[in-house]
Amino acid sequence: MLFKPNSIVYQFNINHCRAAAAEVLRLASTSPNFVFALQEPYLNPVSKQVALLGNRHSIITSHEDSPRAIIYAHINVNLWPVSHLMDRDVAAALWRKPTKIEKDVLLLSVYWECDNKNAPVPNKLIEAINYAKQRNLEIIVLMDANAKNTIWGSNDTNRRGRLLEDLITHNNLTLLNQGNTATFVRHNCATFIDVTLASSIISTEISNWFVDPDYHYSDHRLISFDMGFHITKGPPRRSTSKTDWKAYTKDLAAAFSNTNNININNINDLEGSITK
Repeated sequence: MLFKPNSIVYQFNINHCRAAAAEVLRLASTSPNFVFALQEPYLNPVSKQVALLGNRHSIITSHEDSPRAIIYAHINVNLWPVSHLMDRDVAAALWRKPTKIEKDVLLLSVYWECDNKNAPVPNKLIEAINYAKQRNLEIIVLMDANAKNTIWGSNDTNRRGRLLEDLITHNNLTLLNQGNTATFVRHNCATFIDVTLASSIISTEISNWFVDPDYHYSDHRLISFDMGFHITKGPPRRSTSKTDWKAYTKDLAAAFSNTNNININNINDLEGSITK
């Protein structure tokens, strides 16, 4: 038996870059049942809406001008938009029973604006966390927090980092970040400002959280993880423990009953006798 993830989830701020959006399409073409939580997506300069991703798969967004958080997913992934929990900085979808735990998951793509250093935690994020609690939903938050905290790898902790740490602690969320690969890299700095959070039960279904150190046309690094597992049957095998050896011996003797005149001394003789 082979164990394969139900879905591969990506987290990526593409910084409004056309080439990074094309990279998302490339990854989507090779990933069955993909889910992308994107921040600062590439936008059509005229319509101010998401561009390049096409209409073959699902795009979940508030449809406000210049959205800064969206969810892009394979059409086979059972996601439903939750409109009242969305604005331009939060995209929200209900993921119907994505794993064996048989619970629905509230999936969030979140952008915490960086221009205003004193900006509070996004209101829709707090509203969504409370919504999940009230309805006994699991929750996954994929967030460009623009926040530093030593608990997710930063060298220091700033005001935003403390606010987000309080949110994590107060709501009993699990921080999934691991390793020492920075999530944001420029020529003059490398830091950790992208975080992945999950409620306790669904966090046990998440594995292989990983920051890709390679460049994907954005100053943010691509984050990915596996979501749930299903069992795929391998090639069929014959179980000799269930063989009826008496019947087998009888059939074999019958098959060779007319081979008394065949002289087999080597493999060539054997192959020749089989083809006769």
